[in-house]
Amino acid sequence: MAYIYGWAKFYYYNYPWEFVEVGINNIARAMGYILFVSMIVVITCAIGLIIIRSAKQVFSRATVASIRTFVVLSIVFTPLLVQLSLVTHKTDHVIISVYLLGAIIISLICKKHSYHISIRKIIRDIKNHKIHLLTALTIVYFYFALSAFMIGYYAQIFPKTYAQITLFEEDYYIFGRCNGTFILIQDTGKKNNEFFIYPCVNNIKPCRVTVQK
Repeated sequence: MAYIYGWAKFYYYNYPWEFVEVGINNIARAMGYILFVSMIVVITCAIGLIIIRSAKQVFSRATVASIRTFVVLSIVFTPLLVQLSLVTHKTDHVIISVYLLGAIIISLICKKHSYHISIRKIIRDIKNHKIHLLTALTIVYFYFALSAFMIGYYAQIFPKTYAQITLFEEDYYIFGRCNGTFILIQDTGKKNNEFFIYPCVNNIKPCRVTVQK
């Protein structure tokens, strides 16, 4: 988790992922990311429980099952949509529309399988060892890891702004930092295969790193 977001970003631009640093700053950002996503999940769960309890008093069991499925999907995907909006600094209405349409269709199709979806039941099954705690924690970890990678990768598709620096009359974009050195690029396109390291050992000017595709 300490570098998955950064790894996805570097992977998008074809920079060798094994050179991504796992430092204190990355760990701090990862912890902040986990807390932020957890907060969104908790808020979505709370809103979802209120909606389900209210729906039970008004709608039939089949309708409540569809609503429950929609709530579960919202708990899973809302953090991704929120993060994507924050990272890209804009709300993509197409992605939201596709999500809502897909969630509604899945909710209608899978309503028969959602009768037994319950947080209390999941907790009870974990206590009764019907669901292994390690399995549950592994699923949670992969959810956070996969969401971090997806956000880090797909955020690069949208227009981004990088800080610029001028060295020896050459303009560079500050792409990242690794082991106390700056990783610079001159082309922000996905097909870029040239990176520059600064400062470079025994070299005043930035060192060029070429990635063979």
